[in-house]
Amino acid sequence: GGVRINRCTDCVVRDITTADQPIGLYMHVNSTNATLQNLQMTGGRRGIVAEKTTKGAMITNSTIDGARVAGIAIGGHDVTLDGVSVSDSRTGVRIERGAGNILVNAIKLSGGQDGLVTTAGTTGVVVKDMTADGVENDAVRNFSPGAQIIGGHVNGGLTGIDAEAATTITGTGVSLSNEGIRARTSEPVTVNNVTVDAVTVGMNVAVGTPITLTNSRVHALEAVRGNL
Repeated sequence: GGVRINRCTDCVVRDITTADQPIGLYMHVNSTNATLQNLQMTGGRRGIVAEKTTKGAMITNSTIDGARVAGIAIGGHDVTLDGVSVSDSRTGVRIERGAGNILVNAIKLSGGQDGLVTTAGTTGVVVKDMTADGVENDAVRNFSPGAQIIGGHVNGGLTGIDAEAATTITGTGVSLSNEGIRARTSEPVTVNNVTVDAVTVGMNVAVGTPITLTNSRVHALEAVRGNL
């Protein structure tokens, strides 16, 4: 791999460039409060990995391109992504089981198969002002109960936002996705102040999903499928 950080507290890593490494930067073994700035990672399997014992990492102003598995994989706690760009990676950002208190702010995702994916068994996920453009499948696929998606815009792809657990979506725009917002969960989904201009279905709600839509505009060949 490129850079490995372990048993490190308050370390700062900046201005690192890696190419075609299995993992560009790997944090593990109780690394705490690491600051990662201005990283540029191209190719390889994963760009940045924050393993489950990692806590308090701050990752800012970094670019990851062409990761074959995931641009960023987060399994730790109290991790912040701010101003990070991920392009043409199979999954842009993946929040792994056991992760908690994850803030994703002003991230830019482009291309690739999936954008931001959260798994079950994660908590405290907040996504603010995300931009996703041309992600092939789901720009956001959420299995994390209580996740919040605030602001931001999704353009293109199969599904803009796929809510598979309790999710709050506020002030987000979705355009030119085949499906704008899909909800398939027994937990409550709240959608407020969104603008959806989808191609086929604006809101696709599975049977039994408790969902509320307020102060929003939804437009598609079939604006709403299912019961709100």
